[in-house]
Amino acid sequence: MDLDPLAKKIQKYLDKIPLIILGSGATIPYGLPSMQDLSNFIVSNIYSEDKEWLSFKAKLQEGIDLETALNQVNLSEELIKHIIFNTWKLINDKDKKYFKQILKDTNGIQLLLNRLLQSHPKEVIVVTTNYDRVVEYCADKIDAFIITGFWGKYIGEFKSPYNPFKSNEKTIELIKVHGSIDWFMNEENIPIVLNSHLNEIPKGWIPLIVTPGYYKYQETHKDPYRTLISRSDEQIKKASCYLCIGYGFNDDHIQPKLLQEIKNGKPIVVLTKTLSMNGKIVIKENAKKFIVLEKGPDLSKSKISSRELGNDEIEENIWELTNFVKVWLGV
Repeated sequence: MDLDPLAKKIQKYLDKIPLIILGSGATIPYGLPSMQDLSNFIVSNIYSEDKEWLSFKAKLQEGIDLETALNQVNLSEELIKHIIFNTWKLINDKDKKYFKQILKDTNGIQLLLNRLLQSHPKEVIVVTTNYDRVVEYCADKIDAFIITGFWGKYIGEFKSPYNPFKSNEKTIELIKVHGSIDWFMNEENIPIVLNSHLNEIPKGWIPLIVTPGYYKYQETHKDPYRTLISRSDEQIKKASCYLCIGYGFNDDHIQPKLLQEIKNGKPIVVLTKTLSMNGKIVIKENAKKFIVLEKGPDLSKSKISSRELGNDEIEENIWELTNFVKVWLGV
């Protein structure tokens, strides 16, 4: 396939600013961990002879993914707490390392957000299941105001309803439906954000991150998650088109509303190294207007799937975000 017809179709589908959905695949290229990395770290750093824990480890050794395995066992509150704290430790360490790198580098997310915020009304909505702060770092580098629901420069509380976008200022609404490594529940059960690079968690505080498994469905009935998931649904419904980057289509908090909207004909463009099996079902069996860009036979090529363009390959690496932005927005 030639690049020109593909670029024109992408531009047609994303002719208005899309709602952006980021999954773990969006930040893996920057050194943040994959779900497999997280799985390995959890198993290596938690020791227990608990029957359910041993069953969980056996499932992982059989090749079952982390979320599925966690859904199939009934772990104690103590073990769940160990998982949360180890998840925080791994991602926090990787996040701090990337912070040093982004001080001198420009990544694809920064390039994308900066380009989209050049046009009126200078507003971008990002929904993510990630806990890292890559988007927040990018926002600072492009001098954009960011809304997460937490307010305060160094120590902030979660407040609802959201403050409105700032008129004529570059603004990103970042909806982190599963929490963030800088969000905590303090001893008084008040959600707090600490905008700093911590080496350890304040005594008696618990990271506000929802780990995979049945536990997340219990926690997301509480704030801040309840408000954020509701806000995510609202913005997905409001959007005219979608750009998914590194998202595996395995999350029940984002999926239902997105599925409904793409069934109704709203265009969706997906960038991913390899589309998950669930992603193939969600997109190819439901979306009326879609383009999926995946890694081709080697890193220099891309696989293309589209209801209108068919299935093909292109001699260009446009499944990676930086190259995609250049093709789509001409930067």
